[in-house]
Amino acid sequence: MLLQQKLAGRELGRVGCSMPNAARPARSSTCAYARKSDFSVSQVQATVNRILEWGPKSLNGYLFEVHVWATFNFDAKAKGLPYRAQMWDNGGGGAVDVHVYDLSDPGTTLLEAQLKVRAGDDYDNGLLNPNRYCGMTRITTTDYVMCKNGVCATDTLSYGGARSLPLSSAELEELCRRPDDHFRRVKLEIDTLSSQAP
Repeated sequence: MLLQQKLAGRELGRVGCSMPNAARPARSSTCAYARKSDFSVSQVQATVNRILEWGPKSLNGYLFEVHVWATFNFDAKAKGLPYRAQMWDNGGGGAVDVHVYDLSDPGTTLLEAQLKVRAGDDYDNGLLNPNRYCGMTRITTTDYVMCKNGVCATDTLSYGGARSLPLSSAELEELCRRPDDHFRRVKLEIDTLSSQAP
């Protein structure tokens, strides 16, 4: 499915808490940083390989985080935007799975996000709990995009014109089976669409 079709109508944003989410100092931790503007598929593959070596119980959750992080950075780079996402390795960011920063000031967080593969009443992960993940963008797969009690979960990380590529649960299963193919394909799709943009 083309990026434009996936992104149509997906601008839910942050809802809920009054805690601001802009210009926070970034936490220091071991992380997958895209410090340079030359973000590449090989960087993503190296991150995926580290995760596979580590062998987390919830592989799909970690690969979902890699997908959001990588596709946001591919899109920002293709559009010539100065924003990049940072993904925390092994829970190093606490509740923050991914944050966005400007290449000119990587020490300042512009947006924080919590990612869950699923959301809703049937899942006890707190993604839609208004008292949890205050001020963060809440991101899930396309199958679970919803709002509850004034709190919304969207399927894209979006900031300053850059966006991650939405992912369904079925696409996530395929990503888990063939991560290298997945990231090469989505980067090509994003590059192609960006080159066709007016």
